[in-house]
Amino acid sequence: MRHAAALLALCAGAAAPAAAQRWVVTAADGCEALTVWWEAPAAAVASLAGKRWAPEPGDSPGTADLGWVVVQCASGAIDGRRVGPHALAAPLVRLAGGRAPGLPDAQVGIGPVIAEPGSPAHALLRAAGLAVVDGVVTFRPRPMGRGARVIATAGDADGRLVVEAEVEPGAAAVGDDAAIASLGDGPVVALTGPVAAVRAGEAAAVVLGEGNTLVARVGLPPRPARVTYDRRCTWDLSFAPSAR
Repeated sequence: MRHAAALLALCAGAAAPAAAQRWVVTAADGCEALTVWWEAPAAAVASLAGKRWAPEPGDSPGTADLGWVVVQCASGAIDGRRVGPHALAAPLVRLAGGRAPGLPDAQVGIGPVIAEPGSPAHALLRAAGLAVVDGVVTFRPRPMGRGARVIATAGDADGRLVVEAEVEPGAAAVGDDAAIASLGDGPVVALTGPVAAVRAGEAAAVVLGEGNTLVARVGLPPRPARVTYDRRCTWDLSFAPSAR
């Protein structure tokens, strides 16, 4: 599924990778994800991706797909240890090519991830060798008729992004064997394993930025081209560093 691997995409920075870890979420863990995609200028997306990766071209000439995902889980398991609520947000880039030694071909990459200090997500990603930006992430879904209204925010020291989405009723199973890699020119960490979710119906969103956010840096319009809202997300992801 074109969007399934983007349920979770996390980015590494200059930190040295640690030993591989495993992150498991089941349908009982109450995980949800709101993802928006723009057709952004290809040069800007390539700059985010780094020299190692080739972004997948967008539908319009001179563009590439650039996304933003916000994920919230009520619980989960890290290396077999149960953990409580955690949330994260990160930009996404769909990849058409590029490899890191010792790792599989990647479908999606991102960077960096925002998570709240002291949260299970923050600790896990740091321990796996990923670059993590300290911030606050909130995710508020509300019923609206037979559909839903979702407000997802992510803020750090540079600014805050707010995604307000209206979602039509619907339920379709999506899933994939994900191969997600960190972007940039530093050490690479891969996340691999099955991901799945129940996807709601058609959705539309407005993205509002305050400060020096991704929207401001790339010059993205407030209305993204595509929006997906996934519930009952599940994944079984293993973290592994590149050979170099």
